[in-house]
Amino acid sequence: MNKRVGMFLVILSLLISVGTLLDISSDFNAALIGVFLIGLPLYILGQMIRVGRDQFRKSGILYIWGFIYCLVIVPALFLSLDGYEELKRETFANQHFILYESYSEASGADLTIGFIILILLIFTFPFMDLPKRGKWIAGSLSILIVIGFISYQYIMWSDYRGIHAEQGLLSHSWKGETETISYDDIREITVLPTVKYASISDPTDDTYFYWKMTFLTVDNQETTYTFHLSEEDINISTRIQQVANEHHIPFVIYQMNKKTKEEFTFQLNLNELNKEPFYSFFGEE
Repeated sequence: MNKRVGMFLVILSLLISVGTLLDISSDFNAALIGVFLIGLPLYILGQMIRVGRDQFRKSGILYIWGFIYCLVIVPALFLSLDGYEELKRETFANQHFILYESYSEASGADLTIGFIILILLIFTFPFMDLPKRGKWIAGSLSILIVIGFISYQYIMWSDYRGIHAEQGLLSHSWKGETETISYDDIREITVLPTVKYASISDPTDDTYFYWKMTFLTVDNQETTYTFHLSEEDINISTRIQQVANEHHIPFVIYQMNKKTKEEFTFQLNLNELNKEPFYSFFGEE
């Protein structure tokens, strides 16, 4: 009977905690109260009832760490990433940016995700059966990786790129190097619609339609942006096309072959998107 009551309280605590975390963007303080003042105490009580006080004295730290890891550390890392991206956008982007990306190179976002995965992996060490020295090493590594992640985010703060409605292509690297390519220096803009087909050997892989927009300068320098099938991306692409026409820049959209067009139409229907702006941009019917 005690095990059932304890399990009920554990499940209830998890439901309360997850429920408040889902609403964290609208009420941060309520989410903290729900997790730490309601969810965690209820979880501890439930585990204590479920396994008994003696067993809880031996393994209670692991139970509590499991709760903190799953419902505090994991969400906090991904929320910090979203918050960091949004803060950069609010700081550097303005209404004159047609397109803004938080990193001047695609590898910047990949390294950030890599840091997060590494932190999540190293923070599982309390669940491992390690000797005292091993736990000390793992704990020290955890601190160093977290410091490395914070330092990396600090360094990459001023690293971004974008398309400005008036100035052209802007890029600012973490090294402090700034590059501006004015529309007068752009010789041509090309759009290549493509389909990325799912790998047969990977059941988690997906097939999706996307297009690459390449800006070619008079010095043959290329800058490429990638867009996906969404209302936001087609609106941005259409706005860039309008700016190109205003500056008399040739805007070339490569025609789709039959197979690409079929996938394009299929993905539009699958995602229930308004077809008109896509057909208008790509010149398809």
